[in-house]
Amino acid sequence: MSGHKYTVDEETLLPSELKWGHVKWFVPNLIDYARIVVVMIMPVCFTAAPELAAFLYFMNHFLDDFDGWAARRWCQCSKFGELLDMVIDVSSCVVFEAGIMALYGLWLMPAFMLSTLIDVGMLALVLTTRDDYWKVLVAQPSSSWILRASFHDGCHTMIGELLWKNQWCFHIYLYLAYFNPGVMWSNYVVAVMLTGFIIVKYQYILRIRFFVSSWSEPNRNTKGDQPPSTCKQGAAAE
Repeated sequence: MSGHKYTVDEETLLPSELKWGHVKWFVPNLIDYARIVVVMIMPVCFTAAPELAAFLYFMNHFLDDFDGWAARRWCQCSKFGELLDMVIDVSSCVVFEAGIMALYGLWLMPAFMLSTLIDVGMLALVLTTRDDYWKVLVAQPSSSWILRASFHDGCHTMIGELLWKNQWCFHIYLYLAYFNPGVMWSNYVVAVMLTGFIIVKYQYILRIRFFVSSWSEPNRNTKGDQPPSTCKQGAAAE
């Protein structure tokens, strides 16, 4: 099998241990390993070197886009890669939001806890609900307009992509504005970014509702072991 370039259809015929031997070295997974290192370094320089911490957080999300491109480019999508990508996404946001809360004060604790619970709940939805079932739910005409505007075929639309990027840009803005309030702080910018941030969390709440409803559908809340039929690593998690 050395040097054999198998397709996704051929991969279904491979033993699980052989598939893992290939999957763990997939290019998008190697990128995610690098993201783990970046997220671990980020808190160390959170107060000592804010510009570096902000740059690392930016690089984490830049690499997030790049690993999705790599997965589609070389058709190296996998359940492991999907899981790893989503866990890093949520973990990095929670870590950075915790740092922001520490800077601005514990009065932000209720907002931080609510944001964290929503993120974890949304992650549980994507990890335990079958991809096709999730896509069907979001695509329903009865779904909220914001979901239909943000997602198509399980992937972000341009609106969805802008909303997702607004979330982590909002994190960076609040973080750097704390150290440079006279130069960076703008109530107008905060209001616009906060609105986008709330819309993203509202999306997550709607998707959590799908997760809860899936438990009433027999055998629909488990993904199973079949490899994905399309190359869309991590698209549903963002």
